[in-house]
Amino acid sequence: MESGVYGKGILFKSRFCTRAVNELPSAMVLTKFLVENFKSVDHSNEVEIGRVTCLMGKNESGKTTLLEALYKLNPVEEEDSKFVDLEYPRKRLADLRTAEGIATRKVITTWWELTAKEIETIEQLFHKGFVQSPIVEISKGYNNMTYYSYQFDIVGAIKRLFKEFKLDASEQSQLNTDDILELYQKLIAIPTKSEKQKAIQAKLERISGKGKVLIHISRLLPKFLYFDTYNQLPGKISLNDIKSRKDANQLNFGDRIFLALLSLAGTKLEDVEGIDKRERLYMELEAIQNMLTTQIFEYWSQNDHLEVQFRFDNARPGDPPPFNKGYIFETRIHNRRHAATVNFDERSTGFIWFFSFLIWFSQVRKNYGQNLIILLDEPGLSLHGKAQQDLLRYFKEKLEVDYQLLYSSHSPFMIDTNNIFSLRSVEDVVEEEEVKGKIVQRNLGTKVSKEVFGRDPETLFALQGICGFDITSTLFVGPWVIVVEGLSEFLLFHWFTRELRNRNRTFLDMRFAICPAESSSKISSFITLFKGRGLEIAALFDYHEPQKKLVNDLKKNGLVEEERVLITTDFVNQSDADIEDLLGRELYRYLINASLNLRPEHEFPINVMPDANVRLNVQAKEFSRTLPVYYPAFNHYLPIKYLVETEQNKIASLPGLEFALDAFEKLFKKLNSLLR
Repeated sequence: MESGVYGKGILFKSRFCTRAVNELPSAMVLTKFLVENFKSVDHSNEVEIGRVTCLMGKNESGKTTLLEALYKLNPVEEEDSKFVDLEYPRKRLADLRTAEGIATRKVITTWWELTAKEIETIEQLFHKGFVQSPIVEISKGYNNMTYYSYQFDIVGAIKRLFKEFKLDASEQSQLNTDDILELYQKLIAIPTKSEKQKAIQAKLERISGKGKVLIHISRLLPKFLYFDTYNQLPGKISLNDIKSRKDANQLNFGDRIFLALLSLAGTKLEDVEGIDKRERLYMELEAIQNMLTTQIFEYWSQNDHLEVQFRFDNARPGDPPPFNKGYIFETRIHNRRHAATVNFDERSTGFIWFFSFLIWFSQVRKNYGQNLIILLDEPGLSLHGKAQQDLLRYFKEKLEVDYQLLYSSHSPFMIDTNNIFSLRSVEDVVEEEEVKGKIVQRNLGTKVSKEVFGRDPETLFALQGICGFDITSTLFVGPWVIVVEGLSEFLLFHWFTRELRNRNRTFLDMRFAICPAESSSKISSFITLFKGRGLEIAALFDYHEPQKKLVNDLKKNGLVEEERVLITTDFVNQSDADIEDLLGRELYRYLINASLNLRPEHEFPINVMPDANVRLNVQAKEFSRTLPVYYPAFNHYLPIKYLVETEQNKIASLPGLEFALDAFEKLFKKLNSLLR
């Protein structure tokens, strides 16, 4: 077992970055990470990572903080790599009083798995079995040193070196160590080395970067690409202005994206104004705009009549500063449908984000190939729900194939329900405990859990939303959907369909899918959802005050044709009615008495009481309040449950069944007549 300490890594990093893309090593696989002592995070818990992982949590839960900490381990932008003491959790101010105390604190710890190919490459330099475990731990803290911990057979490697070069006892005694870096340092310190010792030193320098075995691990460590919703290419850029910011080392992320765009075009900021290179620049930019237009509109279903255009012109003196001097670069979007162009900044925020990310990602990929891990903070936040699902499709088809992807979101449409266990819930946890008879709150900071449901119901809200959308989009799929108020209607529709079919009478057409909406107030929401999927929809409402207004409003707003909005009073001779009224008083009375197991003296009355509500369900609730306490509490599902569980050989003897069969047959005939 050897632990390596790797400092700023300038030597290794520069050697790594200058290698051609096709020479880059394949990336290690990130399996989990831990964040601690950083902003809102005291200790995040270990976060397991897959090919694609979504950090799901509400606003201010700490999702961004987690991604920022991970990014600083090995960012594509070197200036973003530093942890500073101001990022230490403010609630632990006592630790800030000693810089030494903070410097020793870790922030990010990661665990990686070497691939079989990587292990083979390393062992070719040493010996088979040299890598004793594929797991490598890499961490970094406020001293901004990167620490490596791995299980390599260092002792065995040293013994093999001694044996390979046939060192005698005297030569070995000068090099007695079980650490390769120390071995190399001892070799350097020997004033007069033997030829064998010189040969060992040369081999160490050749295969392991002057004795540091961990250089091979550092070369395998992927770069992190971080992109958030505010990183956007400016629609209009003054070259003079961006030059000034670059000289002052004050470039913002929008400037970096523009420079990335120039790099994709094979040029630099300093060369853009060269007269002899303008035509070539136009040619390169046209190639890039065609490439980006093709890429983005493969996954931009909101409007396929757009195309990207780049312009590079002299400034106009009358324009406001800084666009009145030098050269101006402008990105415009041409709308073929309206035969007009608008400045990039005037497009939707979601479009700007997607386009800007494609530029940045294309440039970073050009530098690092597949040796990247992508971190996206709230991607597509301003996109329409359908566009967010397009973005998920882009992740799956373009990113997941070659890269690990970790992104944060609180949007239900950014959750992949086909990969629900890739979610990690993120919560800012506060626990309560009783201390000396008083409730004391303890702030535990940001916590990450593999448990999808987490502690906070609000964290689950997005997941519930998309799962509800998925269920209602698939479970009740049929050419036609009949939306009903609840489980009672759902059960009665199926039961009477069966009984009418058994009697060779008209039953509900099997093309109808029955969808219970839980309550009448939610029927409109379900209709809206199904309407968006192009399904044919009908709805059945109980009809009484104050529900009459809801039904009348639905008919007026045109969401569904008026003839498809059915009400229970159409099928019984009453001014107000529930689905229970289609059963008739005789059958419903029997079901109440039987389901509650009422004694004869306590049975539901045969006749309607004076001044009673005409609705059977209301009468039953009022009647139940008069029952002795030893009877079970009345629930309007109980009579329906008793009916659908009645044994088949007893159904024919149910009192009042014929009235109910007639009422439901009338309802089903009306529904069937709607079918086209």
